[in-house]
Amino acid sequence: MIGMGAEKELQEVIREERRRGKRPVDESLRKEKQSLVRELLAEDDEAIFSESICALGLQEGSEAWKEAVSAWRAAKREHAQGRPGRP
Repeated sequence: MIGMGAEKELQEVIREERRRGKRPVDESLRKEKQSLVRELLAEDDEAIFSESICALGLQEGSEAWKEAVSAWRAAKREHAQGRPGRP
């Protein structure tokens, strides 16, 4: 059985964990990430794009990496076909 002090400490930890999920979004960080994504999508060299996303933590060959490269290629195809508003 848990003592009263330990139980109180456990309840405090649970409260902190619940609050952690309710923190407000850091708007400046979100905008910075969006800007970085736009810059990466504007990159014309696939090798540089790949190196950049790997530097951001995506492992080359991983599903996330494949999805990012696929999205980049699709954006480049759309741009080549003259669809404005895309990199």
